[in-house]
Amino acid sequence: MSRPTVAVVGRCAVAFYGAGRHVDDAVDRVPLGQVSIQVGGGGAIAAVTCAALGCHVRLASKLADDFLGRHAGAALRDAGIDASLVYGPGQLSPFTFTAVGGGPRGRTFAAGGDVPPLRPEDVAADDLLAGARALLVDASDPATHAHVAAIARQRDVPVIVDAGELREGVGELIPLADVLIASERLAADIAPRGELQDALLELQQLGPRAVVITLGDAGAIGIDGSRLVRQPAPEVDVVDCTGAGHVFHGAFAAALVGRAPFERCVAFATVAASLSCAALGPLAGLPSRDDIEARLD
Repeated sequence: MSRPTVAVVGRCAVAFYGAGRHVDDAVDRVPLGQVSIQVGGGGAIAAVTCAALGCHVRLASKLADDFLGRHAGAALRDAGIDASLVYGPGQLSPFTFTAVGGGPRGRTFAAGGDVPPLRPEDVAADDLLAGARALLVDASDPATHAHVAAIARQRDVPVIVDAGELREGVGELIPLADVLIASERLAADIAPRGELQDALLELQQLGPRAVVITLGDAGAIGIDGSRLVRQPAPEVDVVDCTGAGHVFHGAFAAALVGRAPFERCVAFATVAASLSCAALGPLAGLPSRDDIEARLD
């Protein structure tokens, strides 16, 4: 049986993680008891998640042709992703370092590098969307993502928009979404009426057929048409919750292209995101499809 194809456009970086008992202490030198190097960036984390859950994935992103960019490209290929990476003229690819101390929420330091933004002409839309059952964009370059999303809509390819924050251009991208997955922060910015159900309706009125708001350890809430879904998060021994939202996006896309109904997509993604918090960095704790299904049944 052929695997369903998901096209992803979004940010890719290298993510360094370090955990230690004294990370939160104000000292000059902090020993790390655990270190992990993974692919980072919203688009790339979602892409790796989709691939791990049985999808054929194409990723359009942009990196410098430096050792970080080459490392990220190799890691994506090892994950089975068709990485349509555009190596730009920059000399430094984006990277992050997340320090995790006594709690599940670490402190992340981010370097954007000097790679120019992804432009519409950088994305070979015909190749990217060929045979795709869904397009997932992470809103990191909203104008370019809107360009690709408009093409996908013309071809009846469902568009999933991951919108974590209200940056310039996101307002123009949201109406192109079939499914909008919003953070609680973005929902409050766009629809500051207090009640989550009201926020869902206001976001839905912007154009998406379905809207999901992720709520961290409280799970997720969503609406598809007039059908409301509330999904609590399962109990997990949390190590690090960095990047769990991007795992949610990738798992939702994997369930959607597998023809799961909306409420199953929300449940599947919520469990996947929660289980990814059990290790240092989201990809180290990425669950298998069997692990997720076992929590759902």
